Amino acid sequence: MHFASKQIMSEFGGVFPDTYEKILRLKGVGTYTAAAVSSIAFGERQVVTDGNVLRFLSRYAGISDPVDSSQGKKSITDLAMTLLDDADPGTFNQALMEFGALYCVPRNPDCKNCIFSNDCKAYEMGATNEIPVKSKKVIVRKRFFNYLFLYTLDQNNQRSFLMQRRGEGDIWQGLYEFPMIEEASLLEPDTIISTDLWQNDILIHQPVLFSDYKDFVHQLTHQQLHTRFFNVQLQNVDFGKLKTEWILVDEDNLHTFPISRLTGKFLFALSEK
Repeated sequence: MHFASKQIMSEFGGVFPDTYEKILRLKGVGTYTAAAVSSIAFGERQVVTDGNVLRFLSRYAGISDPVDSSQGKKSITDLAMTLLDDADPGTFNQALMEFGALYCVPRNPDCKNCIFSNDCKAYEMGATNEIPVKSKKVIVRKRFFNYLFLYTLDQNNQRSFLMQRRGEGDIWQGLYEFPMIEEASLLEPDTIISTDLWQNDILIHQPVLFSDYKDFVHQLTHQQLHTRFFNVQLQNVDFGKLKTEWILVDEDNLHTFPISRLTGKFLFALSEK
């Protein structure tokens, strides 16, 4: 901004430039900003193609070119220029941006109340979730983690619980978490009760199961984790029968073990009860 202000003084005599081409010469100003300022402030016939406009017009016209490609942006810009016609550029651009922000939103667009739904190609094709197309669109994988918070209480009601260290080749490698079952969905208590996960790995007599369970959705860049934590109090456990990768952790010593934010979130919720 400081450099651009010097440009305005040295190149434009201290007067802010009033055309798209001149504004674009300012340091740090791109095509979007130049089009927005020149059209809204100075009435120049330029169209603004921000994310809202790209999404709305690509759906409206059923444009299948990726909006993050040069061809896709050109197709939408050409369409916007055609629609602009003799309208006031500033009002037109602001209306497009506002409409995309309020109605033609990225997820679950308000098509029922959209005044353009009768002419919208994406709505006609039932493709509002597929358009706009992005060539670099991140594919998010859904995973379902069922955690077993297996714990004991001593005479002072201090908890100790079983944890394991995550291996290599996956998220959170080297961090500690509770024993976990990854399935195609979250499991129900009846399924957990009948599982042989602990019955075959540690000797338990009269386990007290399921005081409750807690669900969290945890978003990573390429994965969406649907997680369920089952609280399982153990009694009369022969810890000599533990799986080799399981360790018993005292609550007071937990701070010495690196854990994921998800595990920390569950433990914080547990402490708030």
